[in-house]
Amino acid sequence: MAGRLPPAFVAVLPPKPRIESLSDLIFGLALSIGALALIAQPVLTAADLPRDLVDFAFGFIVLIAVWVRYTSSITYLTIETHGVLRLNILMLFLVALEPYLFNQVFGSLSAPQVDRALANLASAAYAIDLSALMGVLASFEHLAAKSPSIPAGSDIANSFLRYRNIHLLVAGVFLISLLPGLESVRTLVWYIPLGILGAWRWLVVVREGRRSSTRTHDRSPMPRNR
Repeated sequence: MAGRLPPAFVAVLPPKPRIESLSDLIFGLALSIGALALIAQPVLTAADLPRDLVDFAFGFIVLIAVWVRYTSSITYLTIETHGVLRLNILMLFLVALEPYLFNQVFGSLSAPQVDRALANLASAAYAIDLSALMGVLASFEHLAAKSPSIPAGSDIANSFLRYRNIHLLVAGVFLISLLPGLESVRTLVWYIPLGILGAWRWLVVVREGRRSSTRTHDRSPMPRNR
């Protein structure tokens, strides 16, 4: 038939590695469990609805940010190596644990009678989980920056290193929230990393926009002298 490519020219995409497919599944399940927990929690007052939405948005943004950066890093890594495989397993454990700890934290805070010991323990465990998750993400980005498929000193390598540094900073903020005396404001401290990630993402978009406009200007033909 005219227009049909011979079988030798048909592009066949390689299948995803099993661990990467499992990672996508775990991230999807973690987000779904968070949504189901929100549905199961009754809304008793008008103030409960916006509070529940803000709490859910926090966990959603964290998981989505980790997933986006993970998929960007894993493209340049060989998953079959022992180090990368172990990092994947650790990340999957932390992601699978996140919905349980998230519900323990915000569920205990919204209970009619707050058990302070349980709330403090759950929030400390959740902060450790998020800090470790950001640390694993920074490890992926460090390995991606050193990947043989990326030239050393290139824009892509430098971008991975900058993201590595910002995620290490975010991991440090989550650890700082464990300091004594911050128990009552620990959940508020957690919004600082979201602000850092949001500001960093905005700076990246602005930087890329300026580079794009500069390249367009350099490629434009020079006007002729009349």
